[in-house]
Amino acid sequence: MTIPESGGHPGFDFAKIRRAQGDHVITSHMDRSQADSDLLVSNLVGRVWRDAHLPRRSSADLCSQSRMSNPYVNTPVPDADQYYPLNDPSIGKPLPAKPYPQNAKIPLLFQPLTLKGVTFKNRIWASPMCQYSSDNGHATDWHLVHIGGFATRGVGAICLEATAVVPEGRISPQDAGLWTDTQMEPLKRIVNFCHAQGTLVGVQLAHAGRKASTYAPWVHLNAAKTQRAPTWVAGKDEDGWPDNGTPTLS
Repeated sequence: MTIPESGGHPGFDFAKIRRAQGDHVITSHMDRSQADSDLLVSNLVGRVWRDAHLPRRSSADLCSQSRMSNPYVNTPVPDADQYYPLNDPSIGKPLPAKPYPQNAKIPLLFQPLTLKGVTFKNRIWASPMCQYSSDNGHATDWHLVHIGGFATRGVGAICLEATAVVPEGRISPQDAGLWTDTQMEPLKRIVNFCHAQGTLVGVQLAHAGRKASTYAPWVHLNAAKTQRAPTWVAGKDEDGWPDNGTPTLS
């Protein structure tokens, strides 16, 4: 399998792989794609996110139309809540075979994938990663930078970290949540940013069960290994809920 180059943009570290694989594909270092979406929440079994609207025209069409009228305008992503440059092709999508002949045959990893009417620009997906950095379940700028960084580097899809459907379902007091309406807007901000880069977003709805109300890993044991908590259970004075669900960890 051949490996694409990130077009000079700091992104996936393909250097070592390319040395082993030889020829490579050149991909765009900026994105020219946007998906207009809404964040929908259901209170049935959990809460589900999905894209409510698909773009009627492709970003390539929008770019072409804009450049035909004025080719020297730095075109913005349409319908975004602030200015982002509209990139063509999307970050993570191969540049055309002309003038990049090595892109005549694209590895499967970098080809689009369509599932039930939803098209991912490539097959690189970022798995959910707990950050233990939410404010009473609300996403913060930490999450915007963390998740947004994957989007600006061209992944096809991102699955957000374990997101509790009830407050007592969090792993730690600083886990993400989606049990109240005020948590929707900061998440929507992140999703909108990712969509403006052509990246789709999902969420790992979760309930920690008996492992709820526990410390973040570095709170239980610091990196220098000079401080270890006597238990994994976060107490009431530590924003935990040790008596709600009765954690059994010690």
